[in-house]
Amino acid sequence: MALLLLLVISCEYEKQEALKPLTNVSFTSDVVSLFSKNCSTTGCHSSGAINPDLTPANAYSSLVYGGYVDTVAVENSIIYKRLIDKQKPMPPSGNLSQDQINVIYSWIKKGAPNN
Repeated sequence: MALLLLLVISCEYEKQEALKPLTNVSFTSDVVSLFSKNCSTTGCHSSGAINPDLTPANAYSSLVYGGYVDTVAVENSIIYKRLIDKQKPMPPSGNLSQDQINVIYSWIKKGAPNN
């Protein structure tokens, strides 16, 4: 029983450490570049395809005004939930790395600025 408790505490600690907000995250430089490489490809989250449109010109308004981010409770953000989903990962080729997810998490945690 003690071993199980230790394991649960250890996993929770790792989760909290991995989600520690980063400083100086820029939507334009950091978040959009992740979307461009992994999400806004043909047939996925590109213009006229699956919502949200994550192309550089439309990503901010599509996410923020489309209801995909929750700056009060980041963990409730649709975009965040999809990125960490193990059953239906985004992108479909497999989840982004924890560091990449942390960039998006940090941007939302800082209020999802258009910077």
